Amino acid sequence: MGYINGKGKPLIKIIPANADSTNDRIEIELDQCMITEGLVENYQDVYQEVTLENNNRIRYGTAGTHIEFILDYSVCTGENALKLDQLDYYGSNPLTWKLILYPRKEILSRYFEVLIGGSWGMSLMPFRGTPKVHRNVVYKFITKLPGGKKFTDPTGITIQSPYLITF
Repeated sequence: MGYINGKGKPLIKIIPANADSTNDRIEIELDQCMITEGLVENYQDVYQEVTLENNNRIRYGTAGTHIEFILDYSVCTGENALKLDQLDYYGSNPLTWKLILYPRKEILSRYFEVLIGGSWGMSLMPFRGTPKVHRNVVYKFITKLPGGKKFTDPTGITIQSPYLITF
């Protein structure tokens, strides 16, 4: 096995937060994010803690992992910038919409409910003539709840995780 978790492009499914089924979903496929490093995943373990009377904290177990997904575009088309703006619209109201991220669209068994992870910006790519694309676009998602990493090998076999994740 040379790599895990797939190598395709990210897929976002936007689902009404109060929906009983996923039939009312909107799908946004981010086609152009593989130009540089593509999707990067950062893992931050979340620990269970107890605070003692003297305000000392003791960590006694892992509650799971928050995953930060970073889309680093060195080149971003106007089409992709509009998709990111659409994600901002839906992500700005988590009481109405859920964002479900499939980090690699070919592995549909690996998905996470995510929130938009902060601010982002962009600039025009300088050309001799008229600029045709944007640059310096870094877009982030973070898992809504801590849980397992759901590592999966490319053959589709999920590597077992000690954490239970439900949506």
